[in-house]
Amino acid sequence: MVKISVIIPTLNEEKHIEECLLSFKKQDFKDYEIIVADGLSSDNTVKIAKKYTSKVISSMDKSIGAGRNKGAKIAKGELLLFTDADTVVAPNLLKKLNEALEGGDIIGATVEMKAKEKPTIFEHVGLILYNFLVRISLIFQFLTPQVAGVCLCVRKKIFDDVGGFNEEMKTNEDLDFCERAKKYGKFVYVNSTYVKTSLRRMRRWGHAKFFTYHLISWINYMLFKKGRTKYTVVR
Repeated sequence: MVKISVIIPTLNEEKHIEECLLSFKKQDFKDYEIIVADGLSSDNTVKIAKKYTSKVISSMDKSIGAGRNKGAKIAKGELLLFTDADTVVAPNLLKKLNEALEGGDIIGATVEMKAKEKPTIFEHVGLILYNFLVRISLIFQFLTPQVAGVCLCVRKKIFDDVGGFNEEMKTNEDLDFCERAKKYGKFVYVNSTYVKTSLRRMRRWGHAKFFTYHLISWINYMLFKKGRTKYTVVR
């Protein structure tokens, strides 16, 4: 049985998917598989992905939750790691996640998020605050675990028991999943490793719009357990 299944939802990600997959090929942990769940990309995403994994599935469902769920259905791993196509990971990521979930009541984990591009001072401060918020939410277990889909590792049994991601949600599907999962145990913040994700959406939208959108989205979920109804795609 495979230990970790890496699940990456994609839609027209030919500019980023190869760098993401290459970072997994450099892992110092070998007991894993990669699953790319594609939403019928019209570019070379699937062609590129097939160079690195035989597990590339396609679906007409284009929501990120649906892609993650379909990937999880064919996953053989004891642990599921969800990440994004515009993300690259540290060489020791899978090893550290596996060590963190070896026993006890820990059901899931995340790690520090860094910028793939060189961040401005404002962006750097924003990432520091984000990582601090994540840590705080995992210390105080009564809070909703602020674990983003950019690096969400969870036991497959727990994922199945929870019922996966809500495929109708355009945003906050990761928070919603963690809120439902936390009754089974704890999520932890794993040190000594990281992921680097692209700042493309923040820069395309503009910082003010990006932070305002996500702040309102976060408040909407924390108060009403809902996501936003519109989400502009950036490629």
